[in-house]
Amino acid sequence: MLKKSNFHIEYNRQGYYGLLNGEPLLSKEQHVIYAPNAPIIRLLYEELCQLEKEKNNPEDGVIFRMISHAVDASRSKSYNTPINSLLQHDHYLQIQAKISKQRSADLFPVLTDILESHGLEQARLDKLNRKHWQWISSQLKGTDYWERSFLLEMGQKGYLILSLVFINNHLTIPLYAEYCLISQGLEPSKARAEFAQFIKSHSTELTYLRLLYGK
Repeated sequence: MLKKSNFHIEYNRQGYYGLLNGEPLLSKEQHVIYAPNAPIIRLLYEELCQLEKEKNNPEDGVIFRMISHAVDASRSKSYNTPINSLLQHDHYLQIQAKISKQRSADLFPVLTDILESHGLEQARLDKLNRKHWQWISSQLKGTDYWERSFLLEMGQKGYLILSLVFINNHLTIPLYAEYCLISQGLEPSKARAEFAQFIKSHSTELTYLRLLYGK
């Protein structure tokens, strides 16, 4: 059983790391996990304790997946993110294919403004052109390994475009959450009504991002 007395957080020039029973916490590829701040290491330990309590595999943890992806990608110097496959089931792009440009502007006012400010047309999977791809690439280049681990996790759940906009344009979590709900086809009133449930469902991922930004 994991005991708090057997867990310590220490720091060296590579970053913060956790020691459990004297052994460092390791990533999926067996790299020592060095994080940019101590709260992220503490969040990982809390998840490990919860998973052990539920008798689940540590590698099933959301925080472990995101941290491990960031650490392993950093060590291999790899920025690989399967953008094509993530875009295929992106909720935002799916709904764009079913609505008019005006309807899109009504449902996604902030996102529409951001896209239009870059000279982009309505973003639909079957209509993505060179300018769309350049924008997506530039947004990705503006992130580091830790942010990309969040993008990969959320992208696999259908939120790549919205996550890119959130990270690179500093939207608030409530606004981001509401857009995620709307992107699944919910009307604004329905989205607002289910706002609390969305935050609860994705609290782990959003907590990770908030701690990453030191908020």
